[in-house]
Amino acid sequence: MTGLRALKPSGIPEVICFSQEWTGTKHTLGDPPNGDNDEFGPIEYLLVSKVDELGMPRLWSLGLTFGEGLSQVLRKSTWNISTARNDFVSPVVESLKKPDWIDVHTIYEHWNPSTARTILTGHYLATRHKKLFDAWHRAGNSKTEFRDATNEYWHSLAVEAGGITRLTIYVNEELQAWGDSFSSSLLAQLMGVGPRTIHTRLYEASRFGYLHAAPTKP
Repeated sequence: MTGLRALKPSGIPEVICFSQEWTGTKHTLGDPPNGDNDEFGPIEYLLVSKVDELGMPRLWSLGLTFGEGLSQVLRKSTWNISTARNDFVSPVVESLKKPDWIDVHTIYEHWNPSTARTILTGHYLATRHKKLFDAWHRAGNSKTEFRDATNEYWHSLAVEAGGITRLTIYVNEELQAWGDSFSSSLLAQLMGVGPRTIHTRLYEASRFGYLHAAPTKP
């Protein structure tokens, strides 16, 4: 399970907020989005997403706050994601001017790819798989509990999805929709299996086709 511990903690947000059908996360990084020298100190990225009618999570808002005066949450452990006591999502949703989600690939086109992947993939993982990180947090340094928690989490989802192969394909589709070009290697780390296992499962995609229908933007 060493691959699990190799995941970058910076990709996991410090705070998550659930507000009705909306979900928001806050990430504090030292890297500016365009990769230039940062003269403003740390940067807080606030992302808000919602699942569309086909079950695909979509990004609706991405905001940045610069400066030293950020209300950062001290992470208790590598995998700890605090649940916000105050709803910081509703004000963002109310300020949306048009009902349209953001194509995350445009963010990759204008931002440093490493920064884009960190916040976008981190947001996706926290909003869709927070229970996995909660389980890892509870496991602490116990390798056995870490492994068991991982297997239990994915097993329960596989039952709902109709098998581990379908589940792997489904999550891979979501990661790719969020612009993650390393989705298969990330899945191997998340599921605690070897890359070849993931590749074999994805090869089976030809039997199922895409599990998310191709949506049209509103």
